[in-house]
Amino acid sequence: MRNIFMKSYSLTANWQKLADTRTVLAATIIASPLNVGVMQVRVDGGTAANWPKGVSSGFVGVDISRIEVKGSSGDSVLVVGTG
Repeated sequence: MRNIFMKSYSLTANWQKLADTRTVLAATIIASPLNVGVMQVRVDGGTAANWPKGVSSGFVGVDISRIEVKGSSGDSVLVVGTG
């Protein structure tokens, strides 16, 4: 049986990890379509990439503790998956 992971994150101007410890999932990451601006995403402290509001993407075997996000205060991102 696989565990279900579902968590919504409130974005701020500071980087925050999607998990504090190693968490490997088959997951979908969804930037809320109601966000004011783009979300920034980076992996392992690398170069940031812009993630537009309303965009979702699926990943298989991703360790979400390596992913960090930030954005406009009040914006949000949802991570749903199984591990």
